[in-house]
Amino acid sequence: MYKAIRNGMIAAAIMLPVLVMARPAPPSVIPVVTIPTKQFIAQVSPSPPGPTSRIIPALIGVRIEILASLDSSLNKPGDMFPIRLGTPIDLGDGLTVPTGTSGQGQVVHAAKSRFGGKPGEMILAARYLDFEGVHIPLRSLTFASGAGKDQGGLAMGMAIAGGAIGGVASLFITGGEVRIPFGTTAFAKTAIPVIVTPPPPAPPPLLSTTIITKEGMPKP
Repeated sequence: MYKAIRNGMIAAAIMLPVLVMARPAPPSVIPVVTIPTKQFIAQVSPSPPGPTSRIIPALIGVRIEILASLDSSLNKPGDMFPIRLGTPIDLGDGLTVPTGTSGQGQVVHAAKSRFGGKPGEMILAARYLDFEGVHIPLRSLTFASGAGKDQGGLAMGMAIAGGAIGGVASLFITGGEVRIPFGTTAFAKTAIPVIVTPPPPAPPPLLSTTIITKEGMPKP
């Protein structure tokens, strides 16, 4: 019996290397190969540059038109009235603040004629032009071209009182009252430097071409 056990142990010892050798080898590490891919970069054309901002300096003379009928016997201080630009403001490079640009003026003072022969009075101010959403403040309103000097830094430039100032303004005195007709031309100046961004010039119109066939019919 002892001999049988010993023979079994010897047989087991002989088979052990076989079993150990028979174990599967651990899986080998498979290297990961990175294959570079070609990168495609989209070539995007840059957008055309937008209009360049411009600075309108202070004290630039402008011509305006008063788009209301004003009367010293009817209007009150604080009344606003529409105006529009009579001639374009040159911004350079073919850009302008165009004729017809709208704005606002204001009645600063108004008094109708009174007993005793005292005539009516009116003081007007050009307040601003509205260009592309930007207010261009105005000052020194006058009815004489080239006039409109600084009046203590105020935006008012013309006081009409019964023809006392004479000249062109005396034409607006009727029956002792100051009456400014619709469409009257006046002059003012820009009050402060203002940065504006004008729209780009309009593109040229497209040209249409018509091809005439042998038969004399236009070909689309």
